[in-house]
Amino acid sequence: MFWVLGRHWAIWYPKEPVCAVRGSTVVIPCTYFYPEGNQVKETMWCLNHENCIQTLYVCHSKNVSVSSGYKDRAECLGDKEKYCTLMIKNIRHTDTGVYKFRFITDKDKWYGKEGVTVLITGKVVMTSSCSLNQSEFIWFKDKEHLPETHFILHFHSVSLKHFGKYSCAIKGYEETVSTDYHLDVQSKNCFKI
Repeated sequence: MFWVLGRHWAIWYPKEPVCAVRGSTVVIPCTYFYPEGNQVKETMWCLNHENCIQTLYVCHSKNVSVSSGYKDRAECLGDKEKYCTLMIKNIRHTDTGVYKFRFITDKDKWYGKEGVTVLITGKVVMTSSCSLNQSEFIWFKDKEHLPETHFILHFHSVSLKHFGKYSCAIKGYEETVSTDYHLDVQSKNCFKI
Protein backbone atom coordinates (compact mmCIF):
# COMPACT_ATOMS: atom_id res chain seq x y z
CA MET A 1 0.00 0.00 0.00
CA PHE A 2 1.21 3.50 -0.71
CA TRP A 3 -0.18 6.76 0.59
CA VAL A 4 0.29 10.07 -1.15
CA LEU A 5 -0.61 12.79 1.32
CA GLY A 6 -1.08 16.53 1.18
CA ARG A 7 -3.21 18.63 3.52
CA HIS A 8 -6.18 16.22 3.80
CA TRP A 9 -5.76 14.79 0.31
CA ALA A 10 -4.65 11.18 -0.23
CA ILE A 11 -4.51 8.44 -2.85
CA TRP A 12 -3.94 4.78 -2.01
CA TYR A 13 -2.14 2.55 -4.54
CA PRO A 14 -0.62 -0.93 -4.17
CA LYS A 15 2.94 -0.49 -2.88
CA GLU A 16 4.39 -3.34 -4.94
CA PRO A 17 4.28 -3.52 -8.74
CA VAL A 18 1.24 -5.33 -10.15
CA CYS A 19 2.10 -8.20 -12.50
CA ALA A 20 -0.20 -9.40 -15.25
CA VAL A 21 -0.01 -12.18 -17.79
CA ARG A 22 -0.34 -11.01 -21.39
CA GLY A 23 -3.97 -11.40 -22.54
CA SER A 24 -5.41 -11.43 -19.01
CA THR A 25 -7.44 -8.79 -17.15
CA VAL A 26 -5.72 -6.76 -14.44
CA VAL A 27 -7.45 -4.82 -11.67
CA ILE A 28 -5.52 -2.04 -9.90
CA PRO A 29 -7.13 -1.25 -6.54
CA CYS A 30 -7.18 2.42 -5.61
CA THR A 31 -8.84 4.62 -2.99
CA TYR A 32 -8.76 8.40 -2.69
CA PHE A 33 -9.61 10.97 -0.04
CA TYR A 34 -10.16 14.75 0.04
CA PRO A 35 -11.37 17.35 2.54
CA GLU A 36 -15.08 17.58 3.33
CA GLY A 37 -16.89 20.22 1.33
CA ASN A 38 -15.28 19.22 -1.98
CA GLN A 39 -17.35 17.65 -4.73
CA VAL A 40 -15.53 15.45 -7.25
CA LYS A 41 -16.18 16.50 -10.85
CA GLU A 42 -13.74 14.37 -12.88
CA THR A 43 -11.52 11.33 -12.37
CA MET A 44 -8.88 9.94 -14.73
CA TRP A 45 -5.95 7.53 -15.09
CA CYS A 46 -2.87 8.13 -17.22
CA LEU A 47 0.12 6.00 -18.21
CA ASN A 48 3.77 7.09 -18.05
CA HIS A 49 2.93 10.76 -17.61
CA GLU A 50 4.24 13.07 -14.90
CA ASN A 51 0.96 14.60 -13.68
CA CYS A 52 -1.94 13.41 -15.90
CA ILE A 53 -2.49 16.90 -17.35
CA GLN A 54 -2.90 17.46 -21.10
CA THR A 55 -2.28 13.87 -22.14
CA LEU A 56 -4.23 10.96 -23.58
CA TYR A 57 -5.86 9.00 -20.77
CA VAL A 58 -6.24 5.31 -20.03
CA CYS A 59 -9.74 6.11 -18.78
CA HIS A 60 -11.65 9.30 -17.91
CA SER A 61 -14.96 9.68 -16.08
CA LYS A 62 -16.20 12.04 -18.83
CA ASN A 63 -14.71 9.95 -21.66
CA VAL A 64 -12.48 12.88 -22.63
CA SER A 65 -9.14 12.39 -24.46
CA VAL A 66 -9.08 8.61 -23.94
CA SER A 67 -6.34 6.88 -25.94
CA SER A 68 -7.73 4.75 -28.78
CA GLY A 69 -5.67 1.84 -27.45
CA TYR A 70 -7.70 1.81 -24.23
CA LYS A 71 -11.24 2.77 -25.39
CA ASP A 72 -12.57 -0.80 -25.38
CA ARG A 73 -10.15 -2.29 -22.85
CA ALA A 74 -9.90 0.04 -19.85
CA GLU A 75 -12.61 0.90 -17.38
CA CYS A 76 -12.67 3.21 -14.36
CA LEU A 77 -14.45 0.99 -11.83
CA GLY A 78 -14.40 3.66 -9.15
CA ASP A 79 -16.84 6.41 -8.31
CA LYS A 80 -16.79 10.14 -7.66
CA GLU A 81 -16.63 9.66 -3.91
CA LYS A 82 -13.86 7.33 -2.72
CA TYR A 83 -12.91 4.47 -5.06
CA CYS A 84 -10.64 4.79 -8.09
CA THR A 85 -10.03 1.17 -9.11
CA LEU A 86 -8.86 0.66 -12.70
CA MET A 87 -9.50 -2.46 -14.81
CA ILE A 88 -7.67 -3.22 -18.06
CA LYS A 89 -8.70 -6.16 -20.25
CA ASN A 90 -6.58 -8.10 -22.74
CA ILE A 91 -3.29 -6.82 -21.30
CA ARG A 92 -0.50 -6.17 -23.82
CA HIS A 93 3.23 -5.58 -23.45
CA THR A 94 2.62 -1.93 -24.39
CA ASP A 95 0.56 -1.57 -21.17
CA THR A 96 3.74 -1.86 -19.08
CA GLY A 97 4.52 1.28 -17.12
CA VAL A 98 3.50 3.60 -14.29
CA TYR A 99 -0.20 4.38 -13.92
CA LYS A 100 -1.32 7.49 -12.03
CA PHE A 101 -4.74 8.58 -10.83
CA ARG A 102 -5.90 12.21 -10.86
CA PHE A 103 -9.13 13.82 -9.73
CA ILE A 104 -10.64 17.28 -9.93
CA THR A 105 -13.11 18.72 -7.42
CA ASP A 106 -15.13 21.92 -7.54
CA LYS A 107 -12.41 23.54 -5.37
CA ASP A 108 -9.09 21.91 -6.20
CA LYS A 109 -7.33 19.01 -7.95
CA TRP A 110 -4.97 16.23 -6.91
CA TYR A 111 -2.95 13.37 -8.40
CA GLY A 112 -1.00 10.44 -6.98
CA LYS A 113 2.60 11.36 -7.71
CA GLU A 114 4.17 7.92 -7.15
CA GLY A 115 1.69 5.91 -9.22
CA VAL A 116 1.60 2.14 -9.46
CA THR A 117 3.82 0.07 -11.76
CA VAL A 118 2.28 -2.62 -13.96
CA LEU A 119 4.56 -5.32 -15.36
CA ILE A 120 3.45 -7.64 -18.17
CA THR A 121 4.78 -11.15 -18.70
CA GLY A 122 4.10 -13.85 -21.26
CA LYS A 123 4.21 -16.56 -18.62
CA VAL A 124 3.92 -16.86 -14.87
CA VAL A 125 7.20 -16.39 -13.04
CA MET A 126 7.45 -17.06 -9.32
CA THR A 127 8.83 -13.86 -7.86
CA SER A 128 8.67 -11.69 -4.78
CA SER A 129 9.12 -8.45 -6.72
CA CYS A 130 5.52 -8.07 -7.81
CA SER A 131 2.06 -9.24 -6.87
CA LEU A 132 -0.59 -11.14 -8.78
CA ASN A 133 -2.73 -11.39 -5.68
CA GLN A 134 -5.96 -10.49 -7.48
CA SER A 135 -5.65 -13.79 -9.38
CA GLU A 136 -6.37 -17.39 -8.41
CA PHE A 137 -3.46 -19.78 -8.88
CA ILE A 138 -3.05 -23.44 -9.71
CA TRP A 139 -0.03 -25.02 -8.02
CA PHE A 140 1.86 -28.17 -9.04
CA LYS A 141 4.36 -30.36 -7.24
CA ASP A 142 6.35 -32.66 -9.53
CA LYS A 143 3.73 -31.87 -12.26
CA GLU A 144 0.83 -33.01 -10.03
CA HIS A 145 -1.97 -30.58 -9.14
CA LEU A 146 -2.09 -29.22 -5.55
CA PRO A 147 -5.26 -27.89 -3.84
CA GLU A 148 -3.72 -24.46 -2.97
CA THR A 149 -5.13 -21.50 -4.97
CA HIS A 150 -3.54 -18.46 -3.26
CA PHE A 151 -0.65 -16.51 -4.78
CA ILE A 152 1.64 -17.74 -1.98
CA LEU A 153 2.15 -21.45 -1.37
CA HIS A 154 2.29 -22.08 2.39
CA PHE A 155 3.92 -24.99 4.22
CA HIS A 156 2.85 -25.36 7.84
CA SER A 157 5.51 -27.82 8.88
CA VAL A 158 8.19 -28.60 6.31
CA SER A 159 9.26 -32.24 6.11
CA LEU A 160 10.91 -34.59 3.63
CA LYS A 161 7.56 -35.11 1.88
CA HIS A 162 7.78 -31.49 0.63
CA PHE A 163 10.96 -32.23 -1.34
CA GLY A 164 10.30 -31.68 -5.06
CA LYS A 165 9.81 -29.31 -7.96
CA TYR A 166 7.03 -26.72 -7.69
CA SER A 167 5.42 -24.63 -10.40
CA CYS A 168 2.28 -22.56 -10.81
CA ALA A 169 -0.09 -21.01 -13.33
CA ILE A 170 -2.90 -18.48 -13.17
CA LYS A 171 -6.32 -20.14 -13.23
CA GLY A 172 -7.65 -19.90 -16.76
CA TYR A 173 -4.12 -19.67 -18.19
CA GLU A 174 -2.90 -23.19 -17.38
CA GLU A 175 -0.97 -23.41 -20.66
CA THR A 176 1.56 -20.87 -19.31
CA VAL A 177 3.11 -22.68 -16.36
CA SER A 178 6.02 -21.12 -14.48
CA THR A 179 9.48 -22.60 -14.52
CA ASP A 180 10.11 -25.22 -11.83
CA TYR A 181 11.16 -24.03 -8.38
CA HIS A 182 13.16 -26.72 -6.57
CA LEU A 183 12.59 -27.23 -2.84
CA ASP A 184 15.43 -29.27 -1.35
CA VAL A 185 14.69 -30.50 2.18
CA GLN A 186 18.03 -31.20 3.88
CA SER A 187 17.00 -32.56 7.27
CA LYS A 188 14.15 -32.59 9.77
CA ASN A 189 14.81 -29.04 11.01
CA CYS A 190 16.77 -27.47 8.20
CA PHE A 191 15.93 -26.86 4.57
CA LYS A 192 17.08 -24.66 1.75
CA ILE A 193 15.49 -23.38 -1.43
